[in-house]
Amino acid sequence: IPLNLETLQEFWLYLKQMSEDELVYFQSLLKVFVQYGILSRQIRLCETLTQSVLQYSRQNTRDAQAHVPTSWQTCFELIQVRARKSQVRWNIELTDVTVAIAPSSLTQVLVNLILNALDAMQEQNTPDPWIHLQTHIETDVLILSCTNAGAPIESTLVDKLFVRGFSTKGDKGNGIGLYTSKRLLRDAGGSLIYVRESQHPCFVIKVPLFK
Repeated sequence: IPLNLETLQEFWLYLKQMSEDELVYFQSLLKVFVQYGILSRQIRLCETLTQSVLQYSRQNTRDAQAHVPTSWQTCFELIQVRARKSQVRWNIELTDVTVAIAPSSLTQVLVNLILNALDAMQEQNTPDPWIHLQTHIETDVLILSCTNAGAPIESTLVDKLFVRGFSTKGDKGNGIGLYTSKRLLRDAGGSLIYVRESQHPCFVIKVPLFK
């Protein structure tokens, strides 16, 4: 239905004639439609990311490029429901640049790091959960750090973080998230490391700028 002025006026008159119970029911339907729209978009995004995981080894990455703020926005759309439940505080400071990696790959890496942070803070019952994403540029390379309010990862576990099949979540994890993230970045000429010296869990992404 086209949303012209006449249509909106007719719709407004229709709403004014509704009883209180009918309005409550109508409001509940609107919430369902909104959630359906969000879910539909998340499903499409997940399909794209899944396809990236299955095919990334065959992709030609020479011409791949991802706009960093856009990849973050896509990531946030995927994790927003989970983040809302955690009541996390965000501190996002992203440089408006394009990097040499497939958009779906960068989004996948960000999703993995953010979900790991949310899970860790929930497991630790962190009283004031926050996540900080910050970027800067060093000699044609974007440096992106992802830090959260949780306790640092035990030193005995750090060397295993990027090993396929290992998870700090024990039986609750699958042990492929960080492994795959590091591999995607490596194939794009970048890297993913954990900062041992940080007071809070901090992962650093390095990826070349797109030229």
